[in-house]
Amino acid sequence: MPHIFRGQHILINKKTISRIIRNLKIEKTDRFIEIGSGTGNITRFLCRNAEFVIASELDYKKGIKMLRLNEIYDNLQPIIGDFLRLRLNGLEGGYRIFGNIPYSITSPIIIKILTEYPDYKDIHLTIQKDVAQRIASPPSNKAYSFLSALVGLNNHTNILFHIPPSCFRPKPEVQSSFIRITRREGEWRKIDQGFINFVQSIFRYKRKMLRNSLRLSLGEQNAGVVVRYLLEKGYSEKIRAEDLEPDIIYELFRLVSGTV
Repeated sequence: MPHIFRGQHILINKKTISRIIRNLKIEKTDRFIEIGSGTGNITRFLCRNAEFVIASELDYKKGIKMLRLNEIYDNLQPIIGDFLRLRLNGLEGGYRIFGNIPYSITSPIIIKILTEYPDYKDIHLTIQKDVAQRIASPPSNKAYSFLSALVGLNNHTNILFHIPPSCFRPKPEVQSSFIRITRREGEWRKIDQGFINFVQSIFRYKRKMLRNSLRLSLGEQNAGVVVRYLLEKGYSEKIRAEDLEPDIIYELFRLVSGTV
């Protein structure tokens, strides 16, 4: 039985696994980072069809199975340990990231990738359905959130398909989704802790008028600077955080932090 203290559920449905593999569209020159290799069902396929695979697994018993797979596939680098503790900064660019990740740590995993490894080629994840909908949501939508803005700043997100609980062991209590995150064209905007804190602060009261929510989270002076900037850009003074495009949020952060 898989450990579920972090929301780990092993995908066992063969049709769903095949559908995931088809959507990955693997090429021989691809290099992958797999988060949570589990029983190795998809790891084996990655090793047979890609150039190189780094597979991380927190569970020690499953990690030992990955070490045994390494005896079969010399293009596999198994890592037994917590993905959140791995150092990605020095990794060569261009890896594709894939994972059926624990639902309870979806946000920390995505934030780690965006901040530590911005040179990824693309990201494919199986996550909780409502979180997938938040990530993919556009502004002025009820689901638009902190994570929507953070991911949407440099990426497009597509929900490829939904997965029912019956496809996992043990069965989760929620629906799941398989998503694809691809980089937008143009300059990459750096995501650091300062920007993360700023986005969190404006979404803390996302349905309040931005002037009021910023006054609560950033203080009167910063709130005034932001509102004046938005008025000059033609926005209504009644605008809310949930109505702001990620690009505008980034400009506001630069304005408040003095980096414009």
